[in-house]
Amino acid sequence: MLWLEPTIDETLTQKICEQIKCSPVIAKVLINRGFTDPDQINSFLHPSLNELFDPFLLKGMQKAVDRIKKAINQKEKIWIYGDFDADGITSVSIMLLALRRIDANVDFYVPKRMEEGYGVNEDAVYLAKENNAAVLISVDCGITSVHEAKVAKDLGIDFIITDHHEIGDELPDAYSIINPKQQDCPYPFKELAGVGVAYKLLQALGLADDILEIVALGTIADIVPLVSENRILVKFGLNELARSSNLGIRSLIKVSNLGDKKITSTDVGYTLAPRINAIGRLGDAKDSIKLLTCSNMNEAMTLASFLDRENKRRQSIEKGILSQAIKKIESDCDFEKNKIIIVFEKDWHVGVVGIVASRIVELYHRPTIVIAAGDGECKGSCRSIKGFNVFEALNHVSDFLLKFGGHQFAAGLAIEVEKIDEFSRAINEYANNILKPEDLARSIKLDAVLDLKELNYDLIDEINLLAPFGAKNSKPVFFTSKVKLKAMPRIAGDEHLQFMVTNGSVSFPCIAFKMADKYEQLGNAFINGKFVDIAFQPGINEWNGSKSIQLQIKDVRFFGESNLIAHG
Repeated sequence: MLWLEPTIDETLTQKICEQIKCSPVIAKVLINRGFTDPDQINSFLHPSLNELFDPFLLKGMQKAVDRIKKAINQKEKIWIYGDFDADGITSVSIMLLALRRIDANVDFYVPKRMEEGYGVNEDAVYLAKENNAAVLISVDCGITSVHEAKVAKDLGIDFIITDHHEIGDELPDAYSIINPKQQDCPYPFKELAGVGVAYKLLQALGLADDILEIVALGTIADIVPLVSENRILVKFGLNELARSSNLGIRSLIKVSNLGDKKITSTDVGYTLAPRINAIGRLGDAKDSIKLLTCSNMNEAMTLASFLDRENKRRQSIEKGILSQAIKKIESDCDFEKNKIIIVFEKDWHVGVVGIVASRIVELYHRPTIVIAAGDGECKGSCRSIKGFNVFEALNHVSDFLLKFGGHQFAAGLAIEVEKIDEFSRAINEYANNILKPEDLARSIKLDAVLDLKELNYDLIDEINLLAPFGAKNSKPVFFTSKVKLKAMPRIAGDEHLQFMVTNGSVSFPCIAFKMADKYEQLGNAFINGKFVDIAFQPGINEWNGSKSIQLQIKDVRFFGESNLIAHG
């Protein structure tokens, strides 16, 4: 793995330390992330809800707000239509909670992944008409629903689209479209999650109270950049999570064994969001919406427990598909000829292929498409790496697809089974012209050198001022050189390693997740007394009422392998 070590201006570091009264370590991290102005740094470290942008800067907002207010005042039926993932589920939930509080005539619809697939579908629009819906509001979807918008218009339904996905070649003829990615939209921040766009609509309606924890959940789950407005929404939403009055959130926290701890973006991304997501992958996402909007604690606990069980079932299915996919990759993929991994199988569960694609990207560091094949229409999920916009790639080969949509790093597609081979050849030809060998090289970006003697609880508190961590604001990775293992490493849970490192004066326990394959290398380092370099993230390990500093190892190498460092 290539270690990318930054070049830091020591004079600027000292200046930042003096101006904002921080440690040199934190100053270096901030500089490395492009923060050099004191006012900019203070705004980043201490954000305020007052810094949220005016929702009416979003194109289409005023027209949408006027129509929704009219529907509310005249008791017209409003239908909320959302996607079945965590972003869509949280988007629908905040709309329902806010509109029900003012006794609006509101209902919702979420398609079933297996039967209906992603996005607004024609049958659901007809169903909305049968249920006397006058206004249809899509959340986290709709920007590619050209045909469905025409159907809604012909039926006399005012279709308001709120979405954050990439814009296609043709915009739907909807009553109003709210999407910051519209070419002529003046909104200054373009990276809102679907739930963020829904929140801005509620903000414009004056109905955005007591929903920030749900907004944070959906924003983190959708892996949008945690910068600017997303950072503000998530930071304040996380503060509300542990003390939330929402019965569904409280029940979810309880079944997830998070207790009374301060909940982080990592807890949301790896513990809470998967439980919200699981039911949409395997069954009916309505149960997650019922959880987030219910008003009875017994019902909430029943739903949360059900989601917990479904998440365990999802994990089991995912593990089986991943194992099969890896076997296919190792036997069939020609990495010299093709830069994109494409695997498909008839019996794979369409609800988990996206997660499997993410796991494969982690293992092979290549854009990956996993397709659940069938006799006719097949569904696939795509995940990508830096330097390869998978949405643009799909757009380039769209002639082979029935439909597609998504973002730079994640997308979904539908394709006829007989076109998979042609599609595979075409998108790999495109990728071979886009991706360079260095794009496929694994790398880790280091924020600063950190002597273990500098590491203490105060420094970790300082590091946590940079939170919430996520896309484009990752938890800092530090580098220290020439340490030794104090004892033989041990394998924990089949996949992980635990060991202790020392620089001669201080020692710290380490956990290396999914690095059991380095057991022999580190064992030899200990036996032979060799020095190693470590890239790590410091944190607090809490166990049985006690806490200690622990290093989460991101990579390790023998001391002296400096040829692996590049300056970035």
